[in-house]
Amino acid sequence: MHAASFNQQWVETSVSCISKPRSALLEQLRTDITALHTVYTDALERQRRFYAEKTNALVPVQNIPEDVLVEIFALLGYIDRLRATWVCRHWRQKALLCAMLWSEISLGPADDLTLLSMMLHRNKEASLSLHLTRPFEDIVDILDTLSVYRDRIQQLDLVL
Repeated sequence: MHAASFNQQWVETSVSCISKPRSALLEQLRTDITALHTVYTDALERQRRFYAEKTNALVPVQNIPEDVLVEIFALLGYIDRLRATWVCRHWRQKALLCAMLWSEISLGPADDLTLLSMMLHRNKEASLSLHLTRPFEDIVDILDTLSVYRDRIQQLDLVL
């Protein structure tokens, strides 16, 4: 900003401040400070993410070949597979892009039904093999959820 335009803006602000009541000035000041705080914290968060991503790229585990990483994920149970997607952005991208990891789904009676929806969504367009042991009360919710994916279900084992 040039000195002349800054001085002009300062004079205009000063003149407008004289005509406003004190409470309005304080409210405007609060609004301006809040806006600046938001801009500042957003910029800091972007910088933090940038440096975290660069630092994480240096960790040896990030250099595992994609096919090996997918094989490791395939050895995990579905809960641990879900947890692996929360480790870092790199692992999440690799796991979510591999629909094969989400094509065989087994849920026991104590497992939350939201896991079924999450894994079905991650499956994308791959065929499905489902093994579900659920209480009878869940049958309507299960059939409702599965109806969207019925064309891709190759096997369904439902134990009530």
